[in-house]
Amino acid sequence: MAHLQPLAEELTREWPEILEVDRRLKAELASQVPLMQEVIDHLSGRGGKKLRPRLVYLCGNFAGADHRPDPAAIRDVATAVELIHLASLVHDDIIDRSRTRRGKPTANALWGNHVSVLAGDYLFAKAFNLLTRHNQYGVVEIASATIAIMCEGEIEQAEQAYDCDLTFDQYFRRAERKTARLLAASCRVGAAVSRAPAAVQDALEVYGRQMGYAYQIVDDLLDLTADRKVLGKPVGADLRQGIVTLPVVFLLQDEGWRAKVAPLIAARAVTAPVIAQVRKGLKESGAIRRSFEVARQCVAQAQEALADLPAVPERDVLSGLTEYVLTRSN
Repeated sequence: MAHLQPLAEELTREWPEILEVDRRLKAELASQVPLMQEVIDHLSGRGGKKLRPRLVYLCGNFAGADHRPDPAAIRDVATAVELIHLASLVHDDIIDRSRTRRGKPTANALWGNHVSVLAGDYLFAKAFNLLTRHNQYGVVEIASATIAIMCEGEIEQAEQAYDCDLTFDQYFRRAERKTARLLAASCRVGAAVSRAPAAVQDALEVYGRQMGYAYQIVDDLLDLTADRKVLGKPVGADLRQGIVTLPVVFLLQDEGWRAKVAPLIAARAVTAPVIAQVRKGLKESGAIRRSFEVARQCVAQAQEALADLPAVPERDVLSGLTEYVLTRSN
């Protein structure tokens, strides 16, 4: 991959491999049912940086020249990972009753929950169809286990709605299931397809998991601090749905602010004035600074996992991606 650069801006470049993934997505998602095709076109046309397929490709180059992955196999695995991600977003939007994502209407806002659930299931089915074409059964096991854990994370999140006693450890358990596990799996399957040594696969999985933690924390911060136009969805959308995130966990550890906002959150009526109060508290209590410091620690552990890996160009890009995680604005 001569086009690689060890910079966060790499995610904005049109890699030939990612263009191949886009073409594969279009071909695989073709449907003879007009409404299904309309929904799929809407979902696949929302853009995004395709971080997870990029991780698959990057991590597929750590096994040495004698173990380069089959181009068709790694393309299909990368495409399947993106399909799993898209499906999870569709289901998330339904569960959270989200009306917009990345500034555009969600599928459930346009076509309702019934059609959207089936569209998400269609994406999952297409993902597994791709994964089974190249006898990558180890990869299928990783993917299926990841989806099961993501579902458990959603159930756990529902159980913890508006829970003002959510702990730091409980938050991280949920972050592992909802976000970090898929990023870790993206890294591992890329290495697995290229038959990288087990130690290399393990290290890349750790890298992906720690990056996933940092990604989720920054996402949680953006949900409460970013500008709505930049974020592409209403500010405080997570808290309105009862999702207590790390910045709010830290805010509720401040006794003064807990007395002010915990009763409002527990009442399950998180209105715009409540969001404004929480935003003020986050600034004054130091919860934003503390959350960002935890994200930095996760990124440091991701960097540490890369330290003993082969010094291939892709390692520099993975290192550079940590900058993107900490500085992204949406």
